[in-house]
Amino acid sequence: MADRDVSSWAIIVSAYAEKGHVNEVVRLLLHMLDSGIISSSSIFCTLLRSFSHCSELDLGKQIHSQLIRIGFTGDVSINTYISNMDALSLFAKMISQGVKLDEFVFSIVLKACAALEDLSTGRQIHSYIVKLGLESEVSVGIPLVDFYVKCASFEAARQAFESISEPNDFSWCTMITGYCQSGKFDKALEAFNTIRSKGVLLNSFIYTNTFQSCSAVSDLIYGTQVHVDAIKKGANRMPL
Repeated sequence: MADRDVSSWAIIVSAYAEKGHVNEVVRLLLHMLDSGIISSSSIFCTLLRSFSHCSELDLGKQIHSQLIRIGFTGDVSINTYISNMDALSLFAKMISQGVKLDEFVFSIVLKACAALEDLSTGRQIHSYIVKLGLESEVSVGIPLVDFYVKCASFEAARQAFESISEPNDFSWCTMITGYCQSGKFDKALEAFNTIRSKGVLLNSFIYTNTFQSCSAVSDLIYGTQVHVDAIKKGANRMPL
């Protein structure tokens, strides 16, 4: 089948997936397979994302079995999606079995939610973190902020960041990156001023995002000052 036909199928499947029409998505998938259409990995990634929520993981695994049948198991993007879904599935089992959860577990499942852009499940995980009183821990706070940034939920990212008791340079960098991605360059510059006044160790990524913010707001003078500061701190020699 021509590439444009595969693209048309991808558009239809994506539309149903975004609307949450699970049964219709599965019907289309089965029709594509039974009709001998060679589906692209991007179509299956769309399907896997639509079934990434904990309540629908079993259905996602049914799709996985179809992937094996048509020989897509070696595709890197699909394997990544499957690994993230498996992490969420295991997390759901741990919850149901009353297994004790720690910072390491939460960091893994939050990264999975970020990769899948699964805002709903991530919020549920956030509620568990709050119940256990772990939201102030930097080991949980950084992946939590990163998760909300990846899902374009920047206000939630800011609130999660402010819950961290002792934010380090990585947590500040994650937050500044979020401000840049959301176009809030003035907020990014405010954050840079704050961490510089607090004496936080600045890494090259923080400077890079700050330069981007200065460029976006056309502030040549402040950008020059930041550049001088980066040279003094040796950040210009740090690998990006």
